[in-house]
Amino acid sequence: MKTLSKSVFLFTIALLFLASCSSDDSTVEEKQEESIEKPEETPKEEEKEEEKEEEEPSAEESNRITDEVIVNGGTKIEGELPVPNEAISLEASTDLDIALLDEGFVVQLLSDKEITGAYLQFKATADALASESYFDVNLAENRAAGKATANKRSVRRDTKTSKSEFSWLDVDFGTEIKEGELCYLVCVYDAEGNISKPQEICVTVAGWAANSDLIGEWHYSKSETYYPSGSVESLAVGEETCNTYTFTCENTNSFEYAECSTYDYETFDFRADATYTHTYKRTSSRLDVEESEENCVAIYEDNGLQFEIKGKWTFDSERREIILVEYEQYFAYPNETYEQVYPSGQGLVYPYGPATLSSTDFKIGTGNEKLGEDLNGDGNVNNDDAGWYKIFEKQ
Repeated sequence: MKTLSKSVFLFTIALLFLASCSSDDSTVEEKQEESIEKPEETPKEEEKEEEKEEEEPSAEESNRITDEVIVNGGTKIEGELPVPNEAISLEASTDLDIALLDEGFVVQLLSDKEITGAYLQFKATADALASESYFDVNLAENRAAGKATANKRSVRRDTKTSKSEFSWLDVDFGTEIKEGELCYLVCVYDAEGNISKPQEICVTVAGWAANSDLIGEWHYSKSETYYPSGSVESLAVGEETCNTYTFTCENTNSFEYAECSTYDYETFDFRADATYTHTYKRTSSRLDVEESEENCVAIYEDNGLQFEIKGKWTFDSERREIILVEYEQYFAYPNETYEQVYPSGQGLVYPYGPATLSSTDFKIGTGNEKLGEDLNGDGNVNNDDAGWYKIFEKQ
């Protein structure tokens, strides 16, 4: 029995051993199968594919703008701007700080030397690469062909010194220039070939009819003058005003005379399509000096004015200015009439403001906003520093 018991014991041990090995082998195989079925996860490849890579700055859009602008007197040259020797100075700015669709903009140029030309290069935005070409501009030819003459544009000139040389550069837009930011690099040169340091300037290309509150017909109703003393003087449309003077004749006799004027009407019709019509009439008389001298008596002549102007409009909210671009003009004087039509891209650009808008009227002027300030800079605050409003009522 002992022998049998030992054999049974050994047999039982053997069975337990085999069972143990079988269990371990099964676990290893299951782990191997799991290892085959579940490969190791790689870093989030799909998410990486969805992530947008940062776009590198490009000159493509800058090149497109260069192809779309019109620079009279300018020759397009491939490559970078010439290296300046900085022997002449430059202070550049965008006239009115605005560019207009279909019209373009004007660059004011101020230097310490007489300048004959300018180099002009465009950038789509401040962060974009500059275009791969630039314009070499003959300023005399540009002025002759462009809109920016003393009679055609209200150029804001700030004369720094009596020795400063002032000029301007007119840039027109093709039809593909869109609203938004646009930047340019500009430098100037003189007849000796000296080149200023380039300046980079960014400007907003404004769309038309930029303030819907202005749409409608507006009639001038009155003016208000605000004096430093606190008094306010009002003059309604249709009221006559007169100023009295003394005239001394060659024979030493003299007489009193009055020159009178009546503001008959002024209207603006701002339309949603960005067109507008501006009408005006003033009746006035003045002394006919030659006729009055002959008899030493007051003889008057008509000095009235009537006009109708048509164009396009927009609004500069930063400066609070209505921007008027005139294309058709008709002026009627006592003894003659004058008519002029300007093509698209060559309109006369004028800022009208500052403008204060409400649902019932708009006001032009500063009113009492700066009352008490020395507005004319003569060192005194008096009636010469009065504020004023022109008030137009909505019809």
